Amino acid sequence: MKNFKPFYFLIVFSFLLANCSKDETTDSPENTNPGPFSVTILETRMDGANIGWTQSVDNDNDTVTYSIYLNSQRVSIGGSALAYNFTNLNPDTNHEGHIIAEDGKGGTTQVKFAFKTEPSIEEETIDNPDLELIGGQGAFTITPGSGIMSEETSVNLRIIFDDFKTQIPNDSIDYRIEWKTNGAFGSFETEVKEAAILDLDGIIYTSTNTATTTGEEKFMATLYSRPKGSTEAFTLNGSALTSLSIINEPNKKYFILDDIFYIEKHSDEECIISTNPIVTAPGIRNLLNNSFFVNKIENATNYSLTVASVKDGDGYEYGGRSWSWNNNSTQYPNDGVDTTDENGDLITLKGDFELYIYGGAINICNESYDATVSRLAATQATSQLTVTLE
Repeated sequence: MKNFKPFYFLIVFSFLLANCSKDETTDSPENTNPGPFSVTILETRMDGANIGWTQSVDNDNDTVTYSIYLNSQRVSIGGSALAYNFTNLNPDTNHEGHIIAEDGKGGTTQVKFAFKTEPSIEEETIDNPDLELIGGQGAFTITPGSGIMSEETSVNLRIIFDDFKTQIPNDSIDYRIEWKTNGAFGSFETEVKEAAILDLDGIIYTSTNTATTTGEEKFMATLYSRPKGSTEAFTLNGSALTSLSIINEPNKKYFILDDIFYIEKHSDEECIISTNPIVTAPGIRNLLNNSFFVNKIENATNYSLTVASVKDGDGYEYGGRSWSWNNNSTQYPNDGVDTTDENGDLITLKGDFELYIYGGAINICNESYDATVSRLAATQATSQLTVTLE
């Protein structure tokens, strides 16, 4: 019996050790992966694209970062931003990628995306000095450059000039824009596939697609110009292309929104005209804002609004922004914005929610007032709104 005691104690010790290890493992909580999120292609260009995505919420309250892959190559790692701009890509090329949300503890969630860069555009060479007023031939694009729409939603297609210091329209040139669409999923507001307009306010396209779930609507705008008031023929300036994705899902709605600039009276105050001697004058401190206005959908459980970038009238580009809220949120209320239209008539900007993107306040006596108004009024921002339904 004496010879078996060490072996007996070894068995007992191993049994106790196994029990202790089992208890310690049971008490350790398991890490969960970051929550689901969705990716939206905000814009495609000949040489790149902008994408945005909703925030991934981690149930363990871990900090979530995002790594971005394109064509099997990692292009960004460990960032917290919810948008990315791809550059230096080849035109008319399909690209596939994915985003990995990571919680820093081994938990990951992956979402795929794909897009195709725009084809290169062959433009006719124009020898016309008047065209220099618009920054030279081909110095414009169509906005939105990409986006998602669902049935019975509308978008305003516009020509945007890359030369931000040039005022368009101006007093020297008349414009004519010919719009065309393949019309597979809707039409322009005139219920036609082709239309011509003589200004730059844009043209409304409405999707009426109910027969299919997905598709791509293509558009082309051709720009012509001539001296102001002239009776001579319009001269070709160039063309631009864009496309929009049409997606119908039972539990989602997709909208493309433009920013709205407005001036709102804030308070009466005196401003200083000169300091020596001090001269003051009565004035008004105005609020100058650019916002998106969103109407409430009664059976919506979530709203997600993403804008890739914001450019002011001087061409300065600000980073993209994202918002997320629901019908019970009080964070973005529209408390009733009263402003004046171009005729000076009082109007109220509609929308249950207001999302500020850019703004400021300045007194009308300030010598920079007109320049500030022009700069903010020329702000360019287009957002992708996704509404999740019950």
